[in-house]
Amino acid sequence: MVHYIITPVEKEVFNQLQNDKERDTFIELFWQQRDPTKGTPQNEFKDEHVKRFEYAQRYFKYGTSKPGWRTDRGRIYILLGAPETREPIDKQELYPMEVWTYRSQPNSGMPSDFRVVFFRPRGSGELRIYDPLADGPESLVSRTSDSLSAAGIDYYAIYQQIREISTLAAEVSVSLIPGSIPTDYHPTAENSFLLARIYETPLKNVNATYATNFAHFKGLVDVDVAMEYVESYSDTAILRDPTTGLLFLHFAIQPKKISVDFSPEKGQYYFSYKMSVSLHQGENQVFQYNKTFPLYMGEDELPRLSAGYAIGDMMPILPGNYRLTVLVQNSVKKEFSSFDADIVVDEEEGKPFPRLYGPFVATKILQQPRPALLPYRVQEFEITPNPKGEFAIGKTLKAFFCMDTRGFGSPVTGELNVRSKPGYPEFKKSFPLGELTPDTFFCREVPMDGLAPNAYFVSVNLFSQGIPLQVKEKEFSVSPLGNVPEPGVAFKMIPLENRYIYFQMVGGLARSIGKKDKALESFRKAWEICPVKEKLAKEYALFLLESGNGAEALSVIENLKGSEREKFEYLSIRGRALALLGKDVEALESMLAANKIYDSDTDLLNDMGRLFLKIGNKEEAVKVLKASLKLKKEQPETEALLKSIQ
Repeated sequence: MVHYIITPVEKEVFNQLQNDKERDTFIELFWQQRDPTKGTPQNEFKDEHVKRFEYAQRYFKYGTSKPGWRTDRGRIYILLGAPETREPIDKQELYPMEVWTYRSQPNSGMPSDFRVVFFRPRGSGELRIYDPLADGPESLVSRTSDSLSAAGIDYYAIYQQIREISTLAAEVSVSLIPGSIPTDYHPTAENSFLLARIYETPLKNVNATYATNFAHFKGLVDVDVAMEYVESYSDTAILRDPTTGLLFLHFAIQPKKISVDFSPEKGQYYFSYKMSVSLHQGENQVFQYNKTFPLYMGEDELPRLSAGYAIGDMMPILPGNYRLTVLVQNSVKKEFSSFDADIVVDEEEGKPFPRLYGPFVATKILQQPRPALLPYRVQEFEITPNPKGEFAIGKTLKAFFCMDTRGFGSPVTGELNVRSKPGYPEFKKSFPLGELTPDTFFCREVPMDGLAPNAYFVSVNLFSQGIPLQVKEKEFSVSPLGNVPEPGVAFKMIPLENRYIYFQMVGGLARSIGKKDKALESFRKAWEICPVKEKLAKEYALFLLESGNGAEALSVIENLKGSEREKFEYLSIRGRALALLGKDVEALESMLAANKIYDSDTDLLNDMGRLFLKIGNKEEAVKVLKASLKLKKEQPETEALLKSIQ
């Protein structure tokens, strides 16, 4: 009954209890922790939970061999209660669907309104929860379409295809939050994070300290229903790439469990992770992207899974304080893991000061030339990350670090220290590094032989003329076991010829955090080295529009002329650029043509309204501004403009 609301610590403790007396006491404490009116005879939380559980058992057992509470609809009903509305969608061209709409409580951390969607994959079996990012809009369509091809999915086309059948189905196919349709119609991680928050909500406000009185250690909870959360290890590092000159945030996540499936088509076992990465400053999301990491293996390779896999990536970053969130979803069993980390980048660009990157601890540091950029690679060195940070006794460990002394005139010396963590057997050993190479970027590895089982810090200390400059450290441990396996890695390489992608990412990040000069510099560099201009034209032109540079935006967006796939973007951005240049008639012609392709872009409608007003056509201005507000009610500026002209 409490499968979805019990915390990992509580379940672990409960499973270790030895007799009924202990279990009865624990169950009583479990409900007490959740009682909103402690000290009264009634426990409203327990009563409501039991009522929801019984409803799920009674009404969601049909069409499945599972009990009602184990179905996806049962799970959501138990967690959230009855929805505000419940709308079935039964159309011949779509697989059966059901859309539940909820209104959240204030300060719940959820959107004010959101939806949960269930669908019957391929038209058979039970209704299953739909994740726009993990499942994709194409999974809702029961008939084949030109939207699906070997080249990939045309999300705009498939959205329009669904919209012709059902407007509601089209909206939820790309976003679970009303009025939050992505501009490119590609589902984002926002949906996956929403579902994750739904699953985590009943666990957030529970203080499980009481449960630790029943056990001395915490373990994993084995969940086998719908979306399963798997705990993980994680690692982050800041490294400057001397090839591009960019500063990169490298990161890796290692789930403690990985499920695999067998592909009859390939005759191999596989797992496939979708990674969603977001970067925040305060409450503002300043960057977000997704990647997929499929991995196939033969039966003889399956034993490697016992060591796990580190799924990693790298992204360029600028000076500042950030909150990194990484979520990975395994398509097998819909397992997901996540981690958050505070990232502080205090490096000031252009300031001549020795920069230390690392240290890292590894057993393998490869040296091989590659015309590519790769996570945990710098110069010709490739580090195999170990997010758990645990190594077998007897292994030769290496400390690795990089330094940038360019522009710093004074000599720099260094020392590498290994010391035990507080509370562990005392140990300390120093490795003098001598005078370090001046006015260059270099990397060095230092063997650390003969370390006994213990928990350690390794630190690199820099000095100039005896004055401490910088110190950085890393935790690791040596196990008394001689067979501690190290994880494999799942990374993706970016060929150097595609390095423009990272300058484009810097431009997007700089744009989000208000560093317009840096954004312009980065976009121009990306544009200069981008081999296929169409890939960059839209984002660069939009930035130029924001900067008030209509002439350059018009020049850039012309690279999309003739592209049927990008026709809406071409016409709408071209219209805005022409409007900036004062060519109002041409601008309106282009915007109206764009609106015929897609008439639900509120930004375009608002721009058209302002332009109609500018040329004195108040009637058309009122019409398009009303259309915009009908699509999205909360637009204070548009409301004020409409009110001023009516």
